[in-house]
Amino acid sequence: MDQFKDREVIQAVLIADNNDYENFRPFSDENTTAETITNANLKGILEEHKKNAKRDKGAAMTVVFKESAARLPTGNEVVIAVDLDNNRLHYHKRVDQYSKEKNFDIPMEIFLNNSQIAIHHNIVDPQIAICSHLALPLFSDNFDFGTRDDFIKGLLINEEILDSRIYVSFLPNNQYASRVGNWLTYQTISLDLINRWVYPLVPDMGVCCLFQNYVFTRNNIYKSPKSIVSRKVTLKENVVIQSGSNVDNGTEISNSVIGKKCKIGKNCKLNNAFIMDGVSIGMGAVIQSNCQLLGGCIIKSKEVVKKEK
Repeated sequence: MDQFKDREVIQAVLIADNNDYENFRPFSDENTTAETITNANLKGILEEHKKNAKRDKGAAMTVVFKESAARLPTGNEVVIAVDLDNNRLHYHKRVDQYSKEKNFDIPMEIFLNNSQIAIHHNIVDPQIAICSHLALPLFSDNFDFGTRDDFIKGLLINEEILDSRIYVSFLPNNQYASRVGNWLTYQTISLDLINRWVYPLVPDMGVCCLFQNYVFTRNNIYKSPKSIVSRKVTLKENVVIQSGSNVDNGTEISNSVIGKKCKIGKNCKLNNAFIMDGVSIGMGAVIQSNCQLLGGCIIKSKEVVKKEK
């Protein structure tokens, strides 16, 4: 899935380059993916990129990273080696989410040719970068650059031949940036949004409409004005209920997202569950932690749904 999206991005880059992008390009572009969620202010990083590009005519990109706060590997973690004198990137490797690899082969010449090298192993790549006008022709001229990781790897290996370099910038801890790349990161980022760690990007801001989608109450409860929630329903904390959904008496919900047009019967229990659109849950059913019900699912009365092992 990610590779397919990457190919679409590369095709768009090639089209832009072939259409003489040079005639209407800005000084630089903020490049990110549709899966990136951030409240970061990139003005300072953009200014830093401009200074690098003015000093180094071969500055192709400034890649943005952030210190990791995840307890479990998400697939967004990377190991990098950076020159402390100028924040130039010399080594980049993405850490496999399911790998137990602890050793990384960093070329010795990186340490011999630079006075101060910092190795960062506790950072994530939210897929944010500031690109100069050099990036487009580099993508066009090098057909083996199929993804952004390929682009970074190719430039690091062929810096002297391509006469292009990559620089690094780090987001401060009080700014949020992460990428939805799999089910784990989807869950994590959803709960971060619900807990308002990405403020001002919060569910009740009405980002996709001209009106407010949710009514926000204490304990991070978000209810659509078009949902029906009985008075005897217990919404403990961190709950989103979307429009058209109906929740009946005696049901308890915590740390869960309820999609559109869902029907939840009496005396159900849902904890840390993601219920997609159009799901029907019968009376007395239990949806246990870390379960996902796809759109249109029908759960019978008193059914217990557990996470697959």
